[in-house]
Amino acid sequence: MDLKDLLKKLPFNKSDPVGLDIGYSSVKVVKLTRPKQKGQNYEIAFCGQLPLIASEPDFVPKLQEYLGKNSLLGLAAATCFDDSKLKIRKIEIAKMPEADLLEAIRWKMRDLVEGDVNDFVVQYSILAETGPADTKRYILIGFLAPRSAVKTSMEVIRKLGLTPKIVEPSAISLAACVEKIHPSENKWVGAIDLGASKSIMVVIGNGKFHFSRPLTGILVKNIEQVEPTFNQRLAAEIQHTLDNFSIAFHIERLDKVLLSGGGAGVPGLTDYLTKNLAIETETLNPFLAISPSPPPVEHPYLFSQAVSLAMTEQK
Repeated sequence: MDLKDLLKKLPFNKSDPVGLDIGYSSVKVVKLTRPKQKGQNYEIAFCGQLPLIASEPDFVPKLQEYLGKNSLLGLAAATCFDDSKLKIRKIEIAKMPEADLLEAIRWKMRDLVEGDVNDFVVQYSILAETGPADTKRYILIGFLAPRSAVKTSMEVIRKLGLTPKIVEPSAISLAACVEKIHPSENKWVGAIDLGASKSIMVVIGNGKFHFSRPLTGILVKNIEQVEPTFNQRLAAEIQHTLDNFSIAFHIERLDKVLLSGGGAGVPGLTDYLTKNLAIETETLNPFLAISPSPPPVEHPYLFSQAVSLAMTEQK
């Protein structure tokens, strides 16, 4: 199962959703118009950023007002979430029907969570099949997402006057965005979301999600006030992530690293990482997924999650 299949496993509507990325200090909103004919490009119906802290008491009415002014109320919405209880692991398991497989994955990953494993939504992405025909086994990536995080995200969407259609881990939406722009067939690509409250790194290869890890202690609340040691600490944390990935998947190096989120704008960061990691590093422009010649958008790397969510293919 590749990334496209993974993103199609929830009951979506056919209407293109509003991509809503609720960050630490701002909300990014993107609405796209799907091409009417094959070969045509997406069009941007709306793209905007509202400085707003999610913990503020008036968060919902302020964002609702913003959506209303831009004629977005009442539409389907897609959003992503980060949660410390989210678990993503590579596992090996016997091949079986999907209904049984979901329960088998839940049981296989039960030791990773605190509390009742039934409080988690199970998802998976198959990487490979191994073994003879009569004893086939899956090598897959299993996901355990806390139902509480999914429920909370859906409740926020409803309060805003939107219809929740897609709620997924930010690691998935980030990986899907990268795959649309830099297809990973026969190569390995890393993507990093550098945020103010959390930073994560994902790795995709051969069109499939393989790996995700939070970057401990890497936070960027103001790119003009980063600590002098930030670049060095980030490079070390990326290398630690790559070491873990190499052990799990026996892949020696990545072909490219892409930076998104507010921290991607730290001056000189891409050059520093390219030199010190010996891996080509650049900022991620998600609008390249819309058109080979995307419209000018200030700081496009801020909109990676929102664009990815707005482009989610629906059944």
